[in-house]
Amino acid sequence: AGVYVLYTFFNREKSAPTPIEPIAPLVTIQAQEPQREEEKPWEKLVSVPAFLSRCWSDAYQMKTMTVPGWGLNQIICTPTGIQTGWNKRWTKAGRVAWVESAIRDQYKFKGVAQINETGTAATISFTFDDLPITASTPTLSLAKIRRELTDISQALSLPISMSVGQITVEMPKPPTEDGKPNPSQDYVKVYNYLSFSFTSSMDPPAWESFFDKFNGLEVTKIEYNPNSKSALTNNWKYEGRIYANEK
Repeated sequence: AGVYVLYTFFNREKSAPTPIEPIAPLVTIQAQEPQREEEKPWEKLVSVPAFLSRCWSDAYQMKTMTVPGWGLNQIICTPTGIQTGWNKRWTKAGRVAWVESAIRDQYKFKGVAQINETGTAATISFTFDDLPITASTPTLSLAKIRRELTDISQALSLPISMSVGQITVEMPKPPTEDGKPNPSQDYVKVYNYLSFSFTSSMDPPAWESFFDKFNGLEVTKIEYNPNSKSALTNNWKYEGRIYANEK
């Protein structure tokens, strides 16, 4: 009997169920998106040499267009495209059909052409969709940029207009404690630049070395007067900006 009792006791110990520990609840970890940096204005600039070359070649091609009874207007280039127009100069001659034929058939411009209701003015524009984009980090302060431009102006006897400007860029808003954007605060950053403009008789490729002197420079507009009687006059006007170093 004693042996039976011991035998039964040990069998119960071996077959006793192992207690199961409670499973801790899963903790959901919310992934934090990395804070994005703002896009600086000089990180996506149209290549200045490519823009100068394209504006120069297209402007002279437009100048060669001859439309009887019509006169060519100012030619304007921007980093996004080029535009110009014609005005009817002869009161008893000149037809709308001649302008349309010159644009479509003779010179094959693939742009947007518009003619006003009275048939006395026509415009054409097309975009630059193949100019390369580049980044150019500024290296000079506003004071040093102004000093450099002033020195160049004096050395070349070239009047250069200068003025300080700013670009405001909206920055990503930091999240609140629950990970959501904070709509109650505005986060912006201001970037300073020095704008410049000057007129010259030299065509755009001649100014490439001048523009290469500065980092963070973009040419914003080039104007060409095709009606000047002399190539020595200031037929070209250049406008641009040079971004200042953030430090």
